[in-house]
Amino acid sequence: MTTKKICSLALLLSIIVMANAQYKKASFFTRGGAIYELGGGLTFMPNTFGSQPLQFTYSSALETNEKNGGYYFEIGWLTSSRVKFNANYDVVGGSSTINGELNAKRGGLLISKLGYQYRFFKKEATPKFTPYIRLGLFVGTGFKDELNVKDENGVNEVYNYDKEIGDREVNVAVNTGIGGSYYFSEKFGIRIGLEYNFMVGKDKNQEYNLPIVQRYESFPSAIIALRYRIPFE
Repeated sequence: MTTKKICSLALLLSIIVMANAQYKKASFFTRGGAIYELGGGLTFMPNTFGSQPLQFTYSSALETNEKNGGYYFEIGWLTSSRVKFNANYDVVGGSSTINGELNAKRGGLLISKLGYQYRFFKKEATPKFTPYIRLGLFVGTGFKDELNVKDENGVNEVYNYDKEIGDREVNVAVNTGIGGSYYFSEKFGIRIGLEYNFMVGKDKNQEYNLPIVQRYESFPSAIIALRYRIPFE
């Protein structure tokens, strides 16, 4: 395991500990509840060959009836997919070079998000529907695997092409979002949200000083989650 992975996983663990400590502390002096969610949704990655990646998340947040703002935390998994790009490459079994569309594996990501959300509601009220906006940090930790570059049909493997494919293991983005939550009862509800993750930084040339294919770029996503609220005493 690389130093970057160890650092990102350590950061993730510390965030979980701090978030849980915050909930316990808040329960003594606020009304409202600690929120826990299980969700899933679609992402819309640029330059994707075939199916778009899916995301599955567990999240938690603190919501009180006295304050509109609060923190949120998510951890989850972004499934693998394939990134497409144009390149010059050698025809398998031939002597000629052609230009065409290729695609390479885009591995899954262990994702975490931490940020601040603002909910729109009248204080001291307990509304069933509450819209919100969010701003936070997105960290996606990948794991090295075979690129498995294939031709435009996604069938034949290609080995000689004039591009480098980014191999960053830790991807950082600014996480923004809007949405709303609806409660069927005091404890159970649902949340629907739209997000956009603005990726920070780009992959750099590694070995051959060729044009870089960015496997992970800024992307929007949509999520639906089931909510469980534990009311504070």
